[in-house]
This record gives sequence, C-alpha cells and structure tokens, in this order.
Amino acid sequence: MKNITERRSFNYLKNLVQISLGLLIFYLIFSYFKKEIVSLDFKKIHHLTLTIGEVKFLVVLLSGLLGISILCLYDYFVLKAINLTKNMSSFRIFKISFMTNTLNMVLGFGGFIGAGLRYYMYKPYTKNGKTLVTAIGMILISMLSGISLLSIFVVLNVFPGQALYANNKIFYYSLILMSLFLPLYLFFNLRKPRIRTDRYLSVKLTVISFLEWVFAALIILMILYFYTGDLVADKELQIMGVIIVASIVGLLTMIPGGLGTFDTLVLIGLKNLGINPEIIGATIIIYRLSYYVVPFSIGCFMFLSEGIRMIKDKFKRGEKL
Repeated sequence: MKNITERRSFNYLKNLVQISLGLLIFYLIFSYFKKEIVSLDFKKIHHLTLTIGEVKFLVVLLSGLLGISILCLYDYFVLKAINLTKNMSSFRIFKISFMTNTLNMVLGFGGFIGAGLRYYMYKPYTKNGKTLVTAIGMILISMLSGISLLSIFVVLNVFPGQALYANNKIFYYSLILMSLFLPLYLFFNLRKPRIRTDRYLSVKLTVISFLEWVFAALIILMILYFYTGDLVADKELQIMGVIIVASIVGLLTMIPGGLGTFDTLVLIGLKNLGINPEIIGATIIIYRLSYYVVPFSIGCFMFLSEGIRMIKDKFKRGEKL
C-alpha cells in the first residue's frame, strides 16, 4: 500500500513538473515574440477564418479525420504483434484507437491519458497484462520516431528550417537532440525487440509515425494553398521545415498538441518567409479545428457511448458499477 501511495505521489509530482516546465517554455516564447503576436489584426483573422468556404473547409475537415485515422495503425500492428487482433474486430480496434488518440491529443500530458485508456479498453481481450503494458509503451515511444526522421531531414537541409532556428540556437539544439532519437530507437529495438514476435515492428511504427507527421504538415500546406491560391510561392519545403521545428519545440513543452508554443512558432516562422501573418493566423485556427477540435468532439461522443455500453453490460451481468 505504501509503495502504491509513493508511486502515485511521484507520478503527481512528475506531472506537475512537466506542466510547469511546459508553461514556462510557452511563457518565454510568448514573451520573446510578444510584439509580433500583438501586432496581428485579429478582426481580419476572424474574417478569413469564416470566409474559407464550406467546400474547402469540408475538404480540410475530412483530411484532418483521415490524418487522425492514420494513428489507428499503431494499435493495429502492435496488437497484431501480441496476437490480440484475433480476439477483436478491426472496427473495434479502430474505434478504441480513434477515441484514445483524439482524447490524448487534447487532454493527455505525455500520453498518460492515452496509455490509461488503451490499457482499460484492451485489458478484457487479453490475460497477459504485462505484455499489453509493453505493447502500449511501444506505441507511445514510437510516436516520436517519425518527427525524429523529419528532424534529420531538417538538419540535412532537405526541409530548411532556418526561418525559425537561425536566430534561436536553442531551437537548433532541440532539433539535433530529436534527430538522435530515431537511430537509438531503431538500434535498441532491432537489436533486442521488446515484442519478439515481430522483430521489425519498430520499423513499421516509424513509417506510420512519419506518415502521421507529414500528413499533419500537408494539411497546413493545403489550408495555405486555399488562402493564397498558389503553392505558397515555391516555399513548401521551407514551410515544412518551420512546421517540423515548431512541432519539436511544442513537444518539449509537454502541453497537448504543443498548444500555444507550436502556434506561435509557426506564425513567426512563416511570417519570416514572407507569408501574410493574418493568413497564417487563420490557417492555424482552421488546422486546430480540423485536426484537434472536431476529432476530439467525435472522440468524446465515442467515449460516452462506450461508457454507456459498458454500464449496460454490467447491469445485464448483475455486476456492481
């Protein structure tokens, strides 16, 4: 009992430190770029957001839902590796994964909510809780592999990110640090796989993670295209670089979705590339709606329906809540 209490106290303290650190990083970034932020014409941003057009917004919205659906592949391949897919339908896996991912993206500091929900939802389908915990841990850590691969591309100047890190060396050091993750991740997992039934699972998850991050960036590019009417003046690769660097710094804050930090850095980076700041502001809002707010709303509905279903099942079996 004492160990459980100590563990809970440690987890609480760790979460508190992570949240405090995240808010501190956001405050420092906001303070540094405050002049650029307060100079925005928020009325124009509001107008641009409302006038994107119904068809274009629907396309962006469906793209956001498709992007979130890519995350469900993590669960499928990991559960397949531990032989859990034979006990569950693909739709059931998709539903649980979509629900946990959307809730975690908005509420989960460090992935704890996603991990807890996954364990709770998948536990009835397996007798080996330890293997399930290992599998869930594999999902969480692999989500960084894609952004690590993209950070390597930024370091190699495939996706130039100087618009953000040229005058902010801390961003460049963060980029270098993230680029080291993938080689270490693949080295240890290929040398001694955590799930031995699929030696190349880490490679598969890296591909999924890469697709996830690229797709999210492409949604931002698509919104910019809808507003500017061209391919953003041949600056697509530089825009990708800005988004990648902003995503990495956002991850360091431990705030879900890098909220605030990611938005501020994308605004500054794209503004440095000569893109209208109000268009950038409207783009960020549309992106947040399509990739976070709407999927999160759907995830909440799925969570409520799942909770009601489980309560009904317990009543039918005569169990206490």
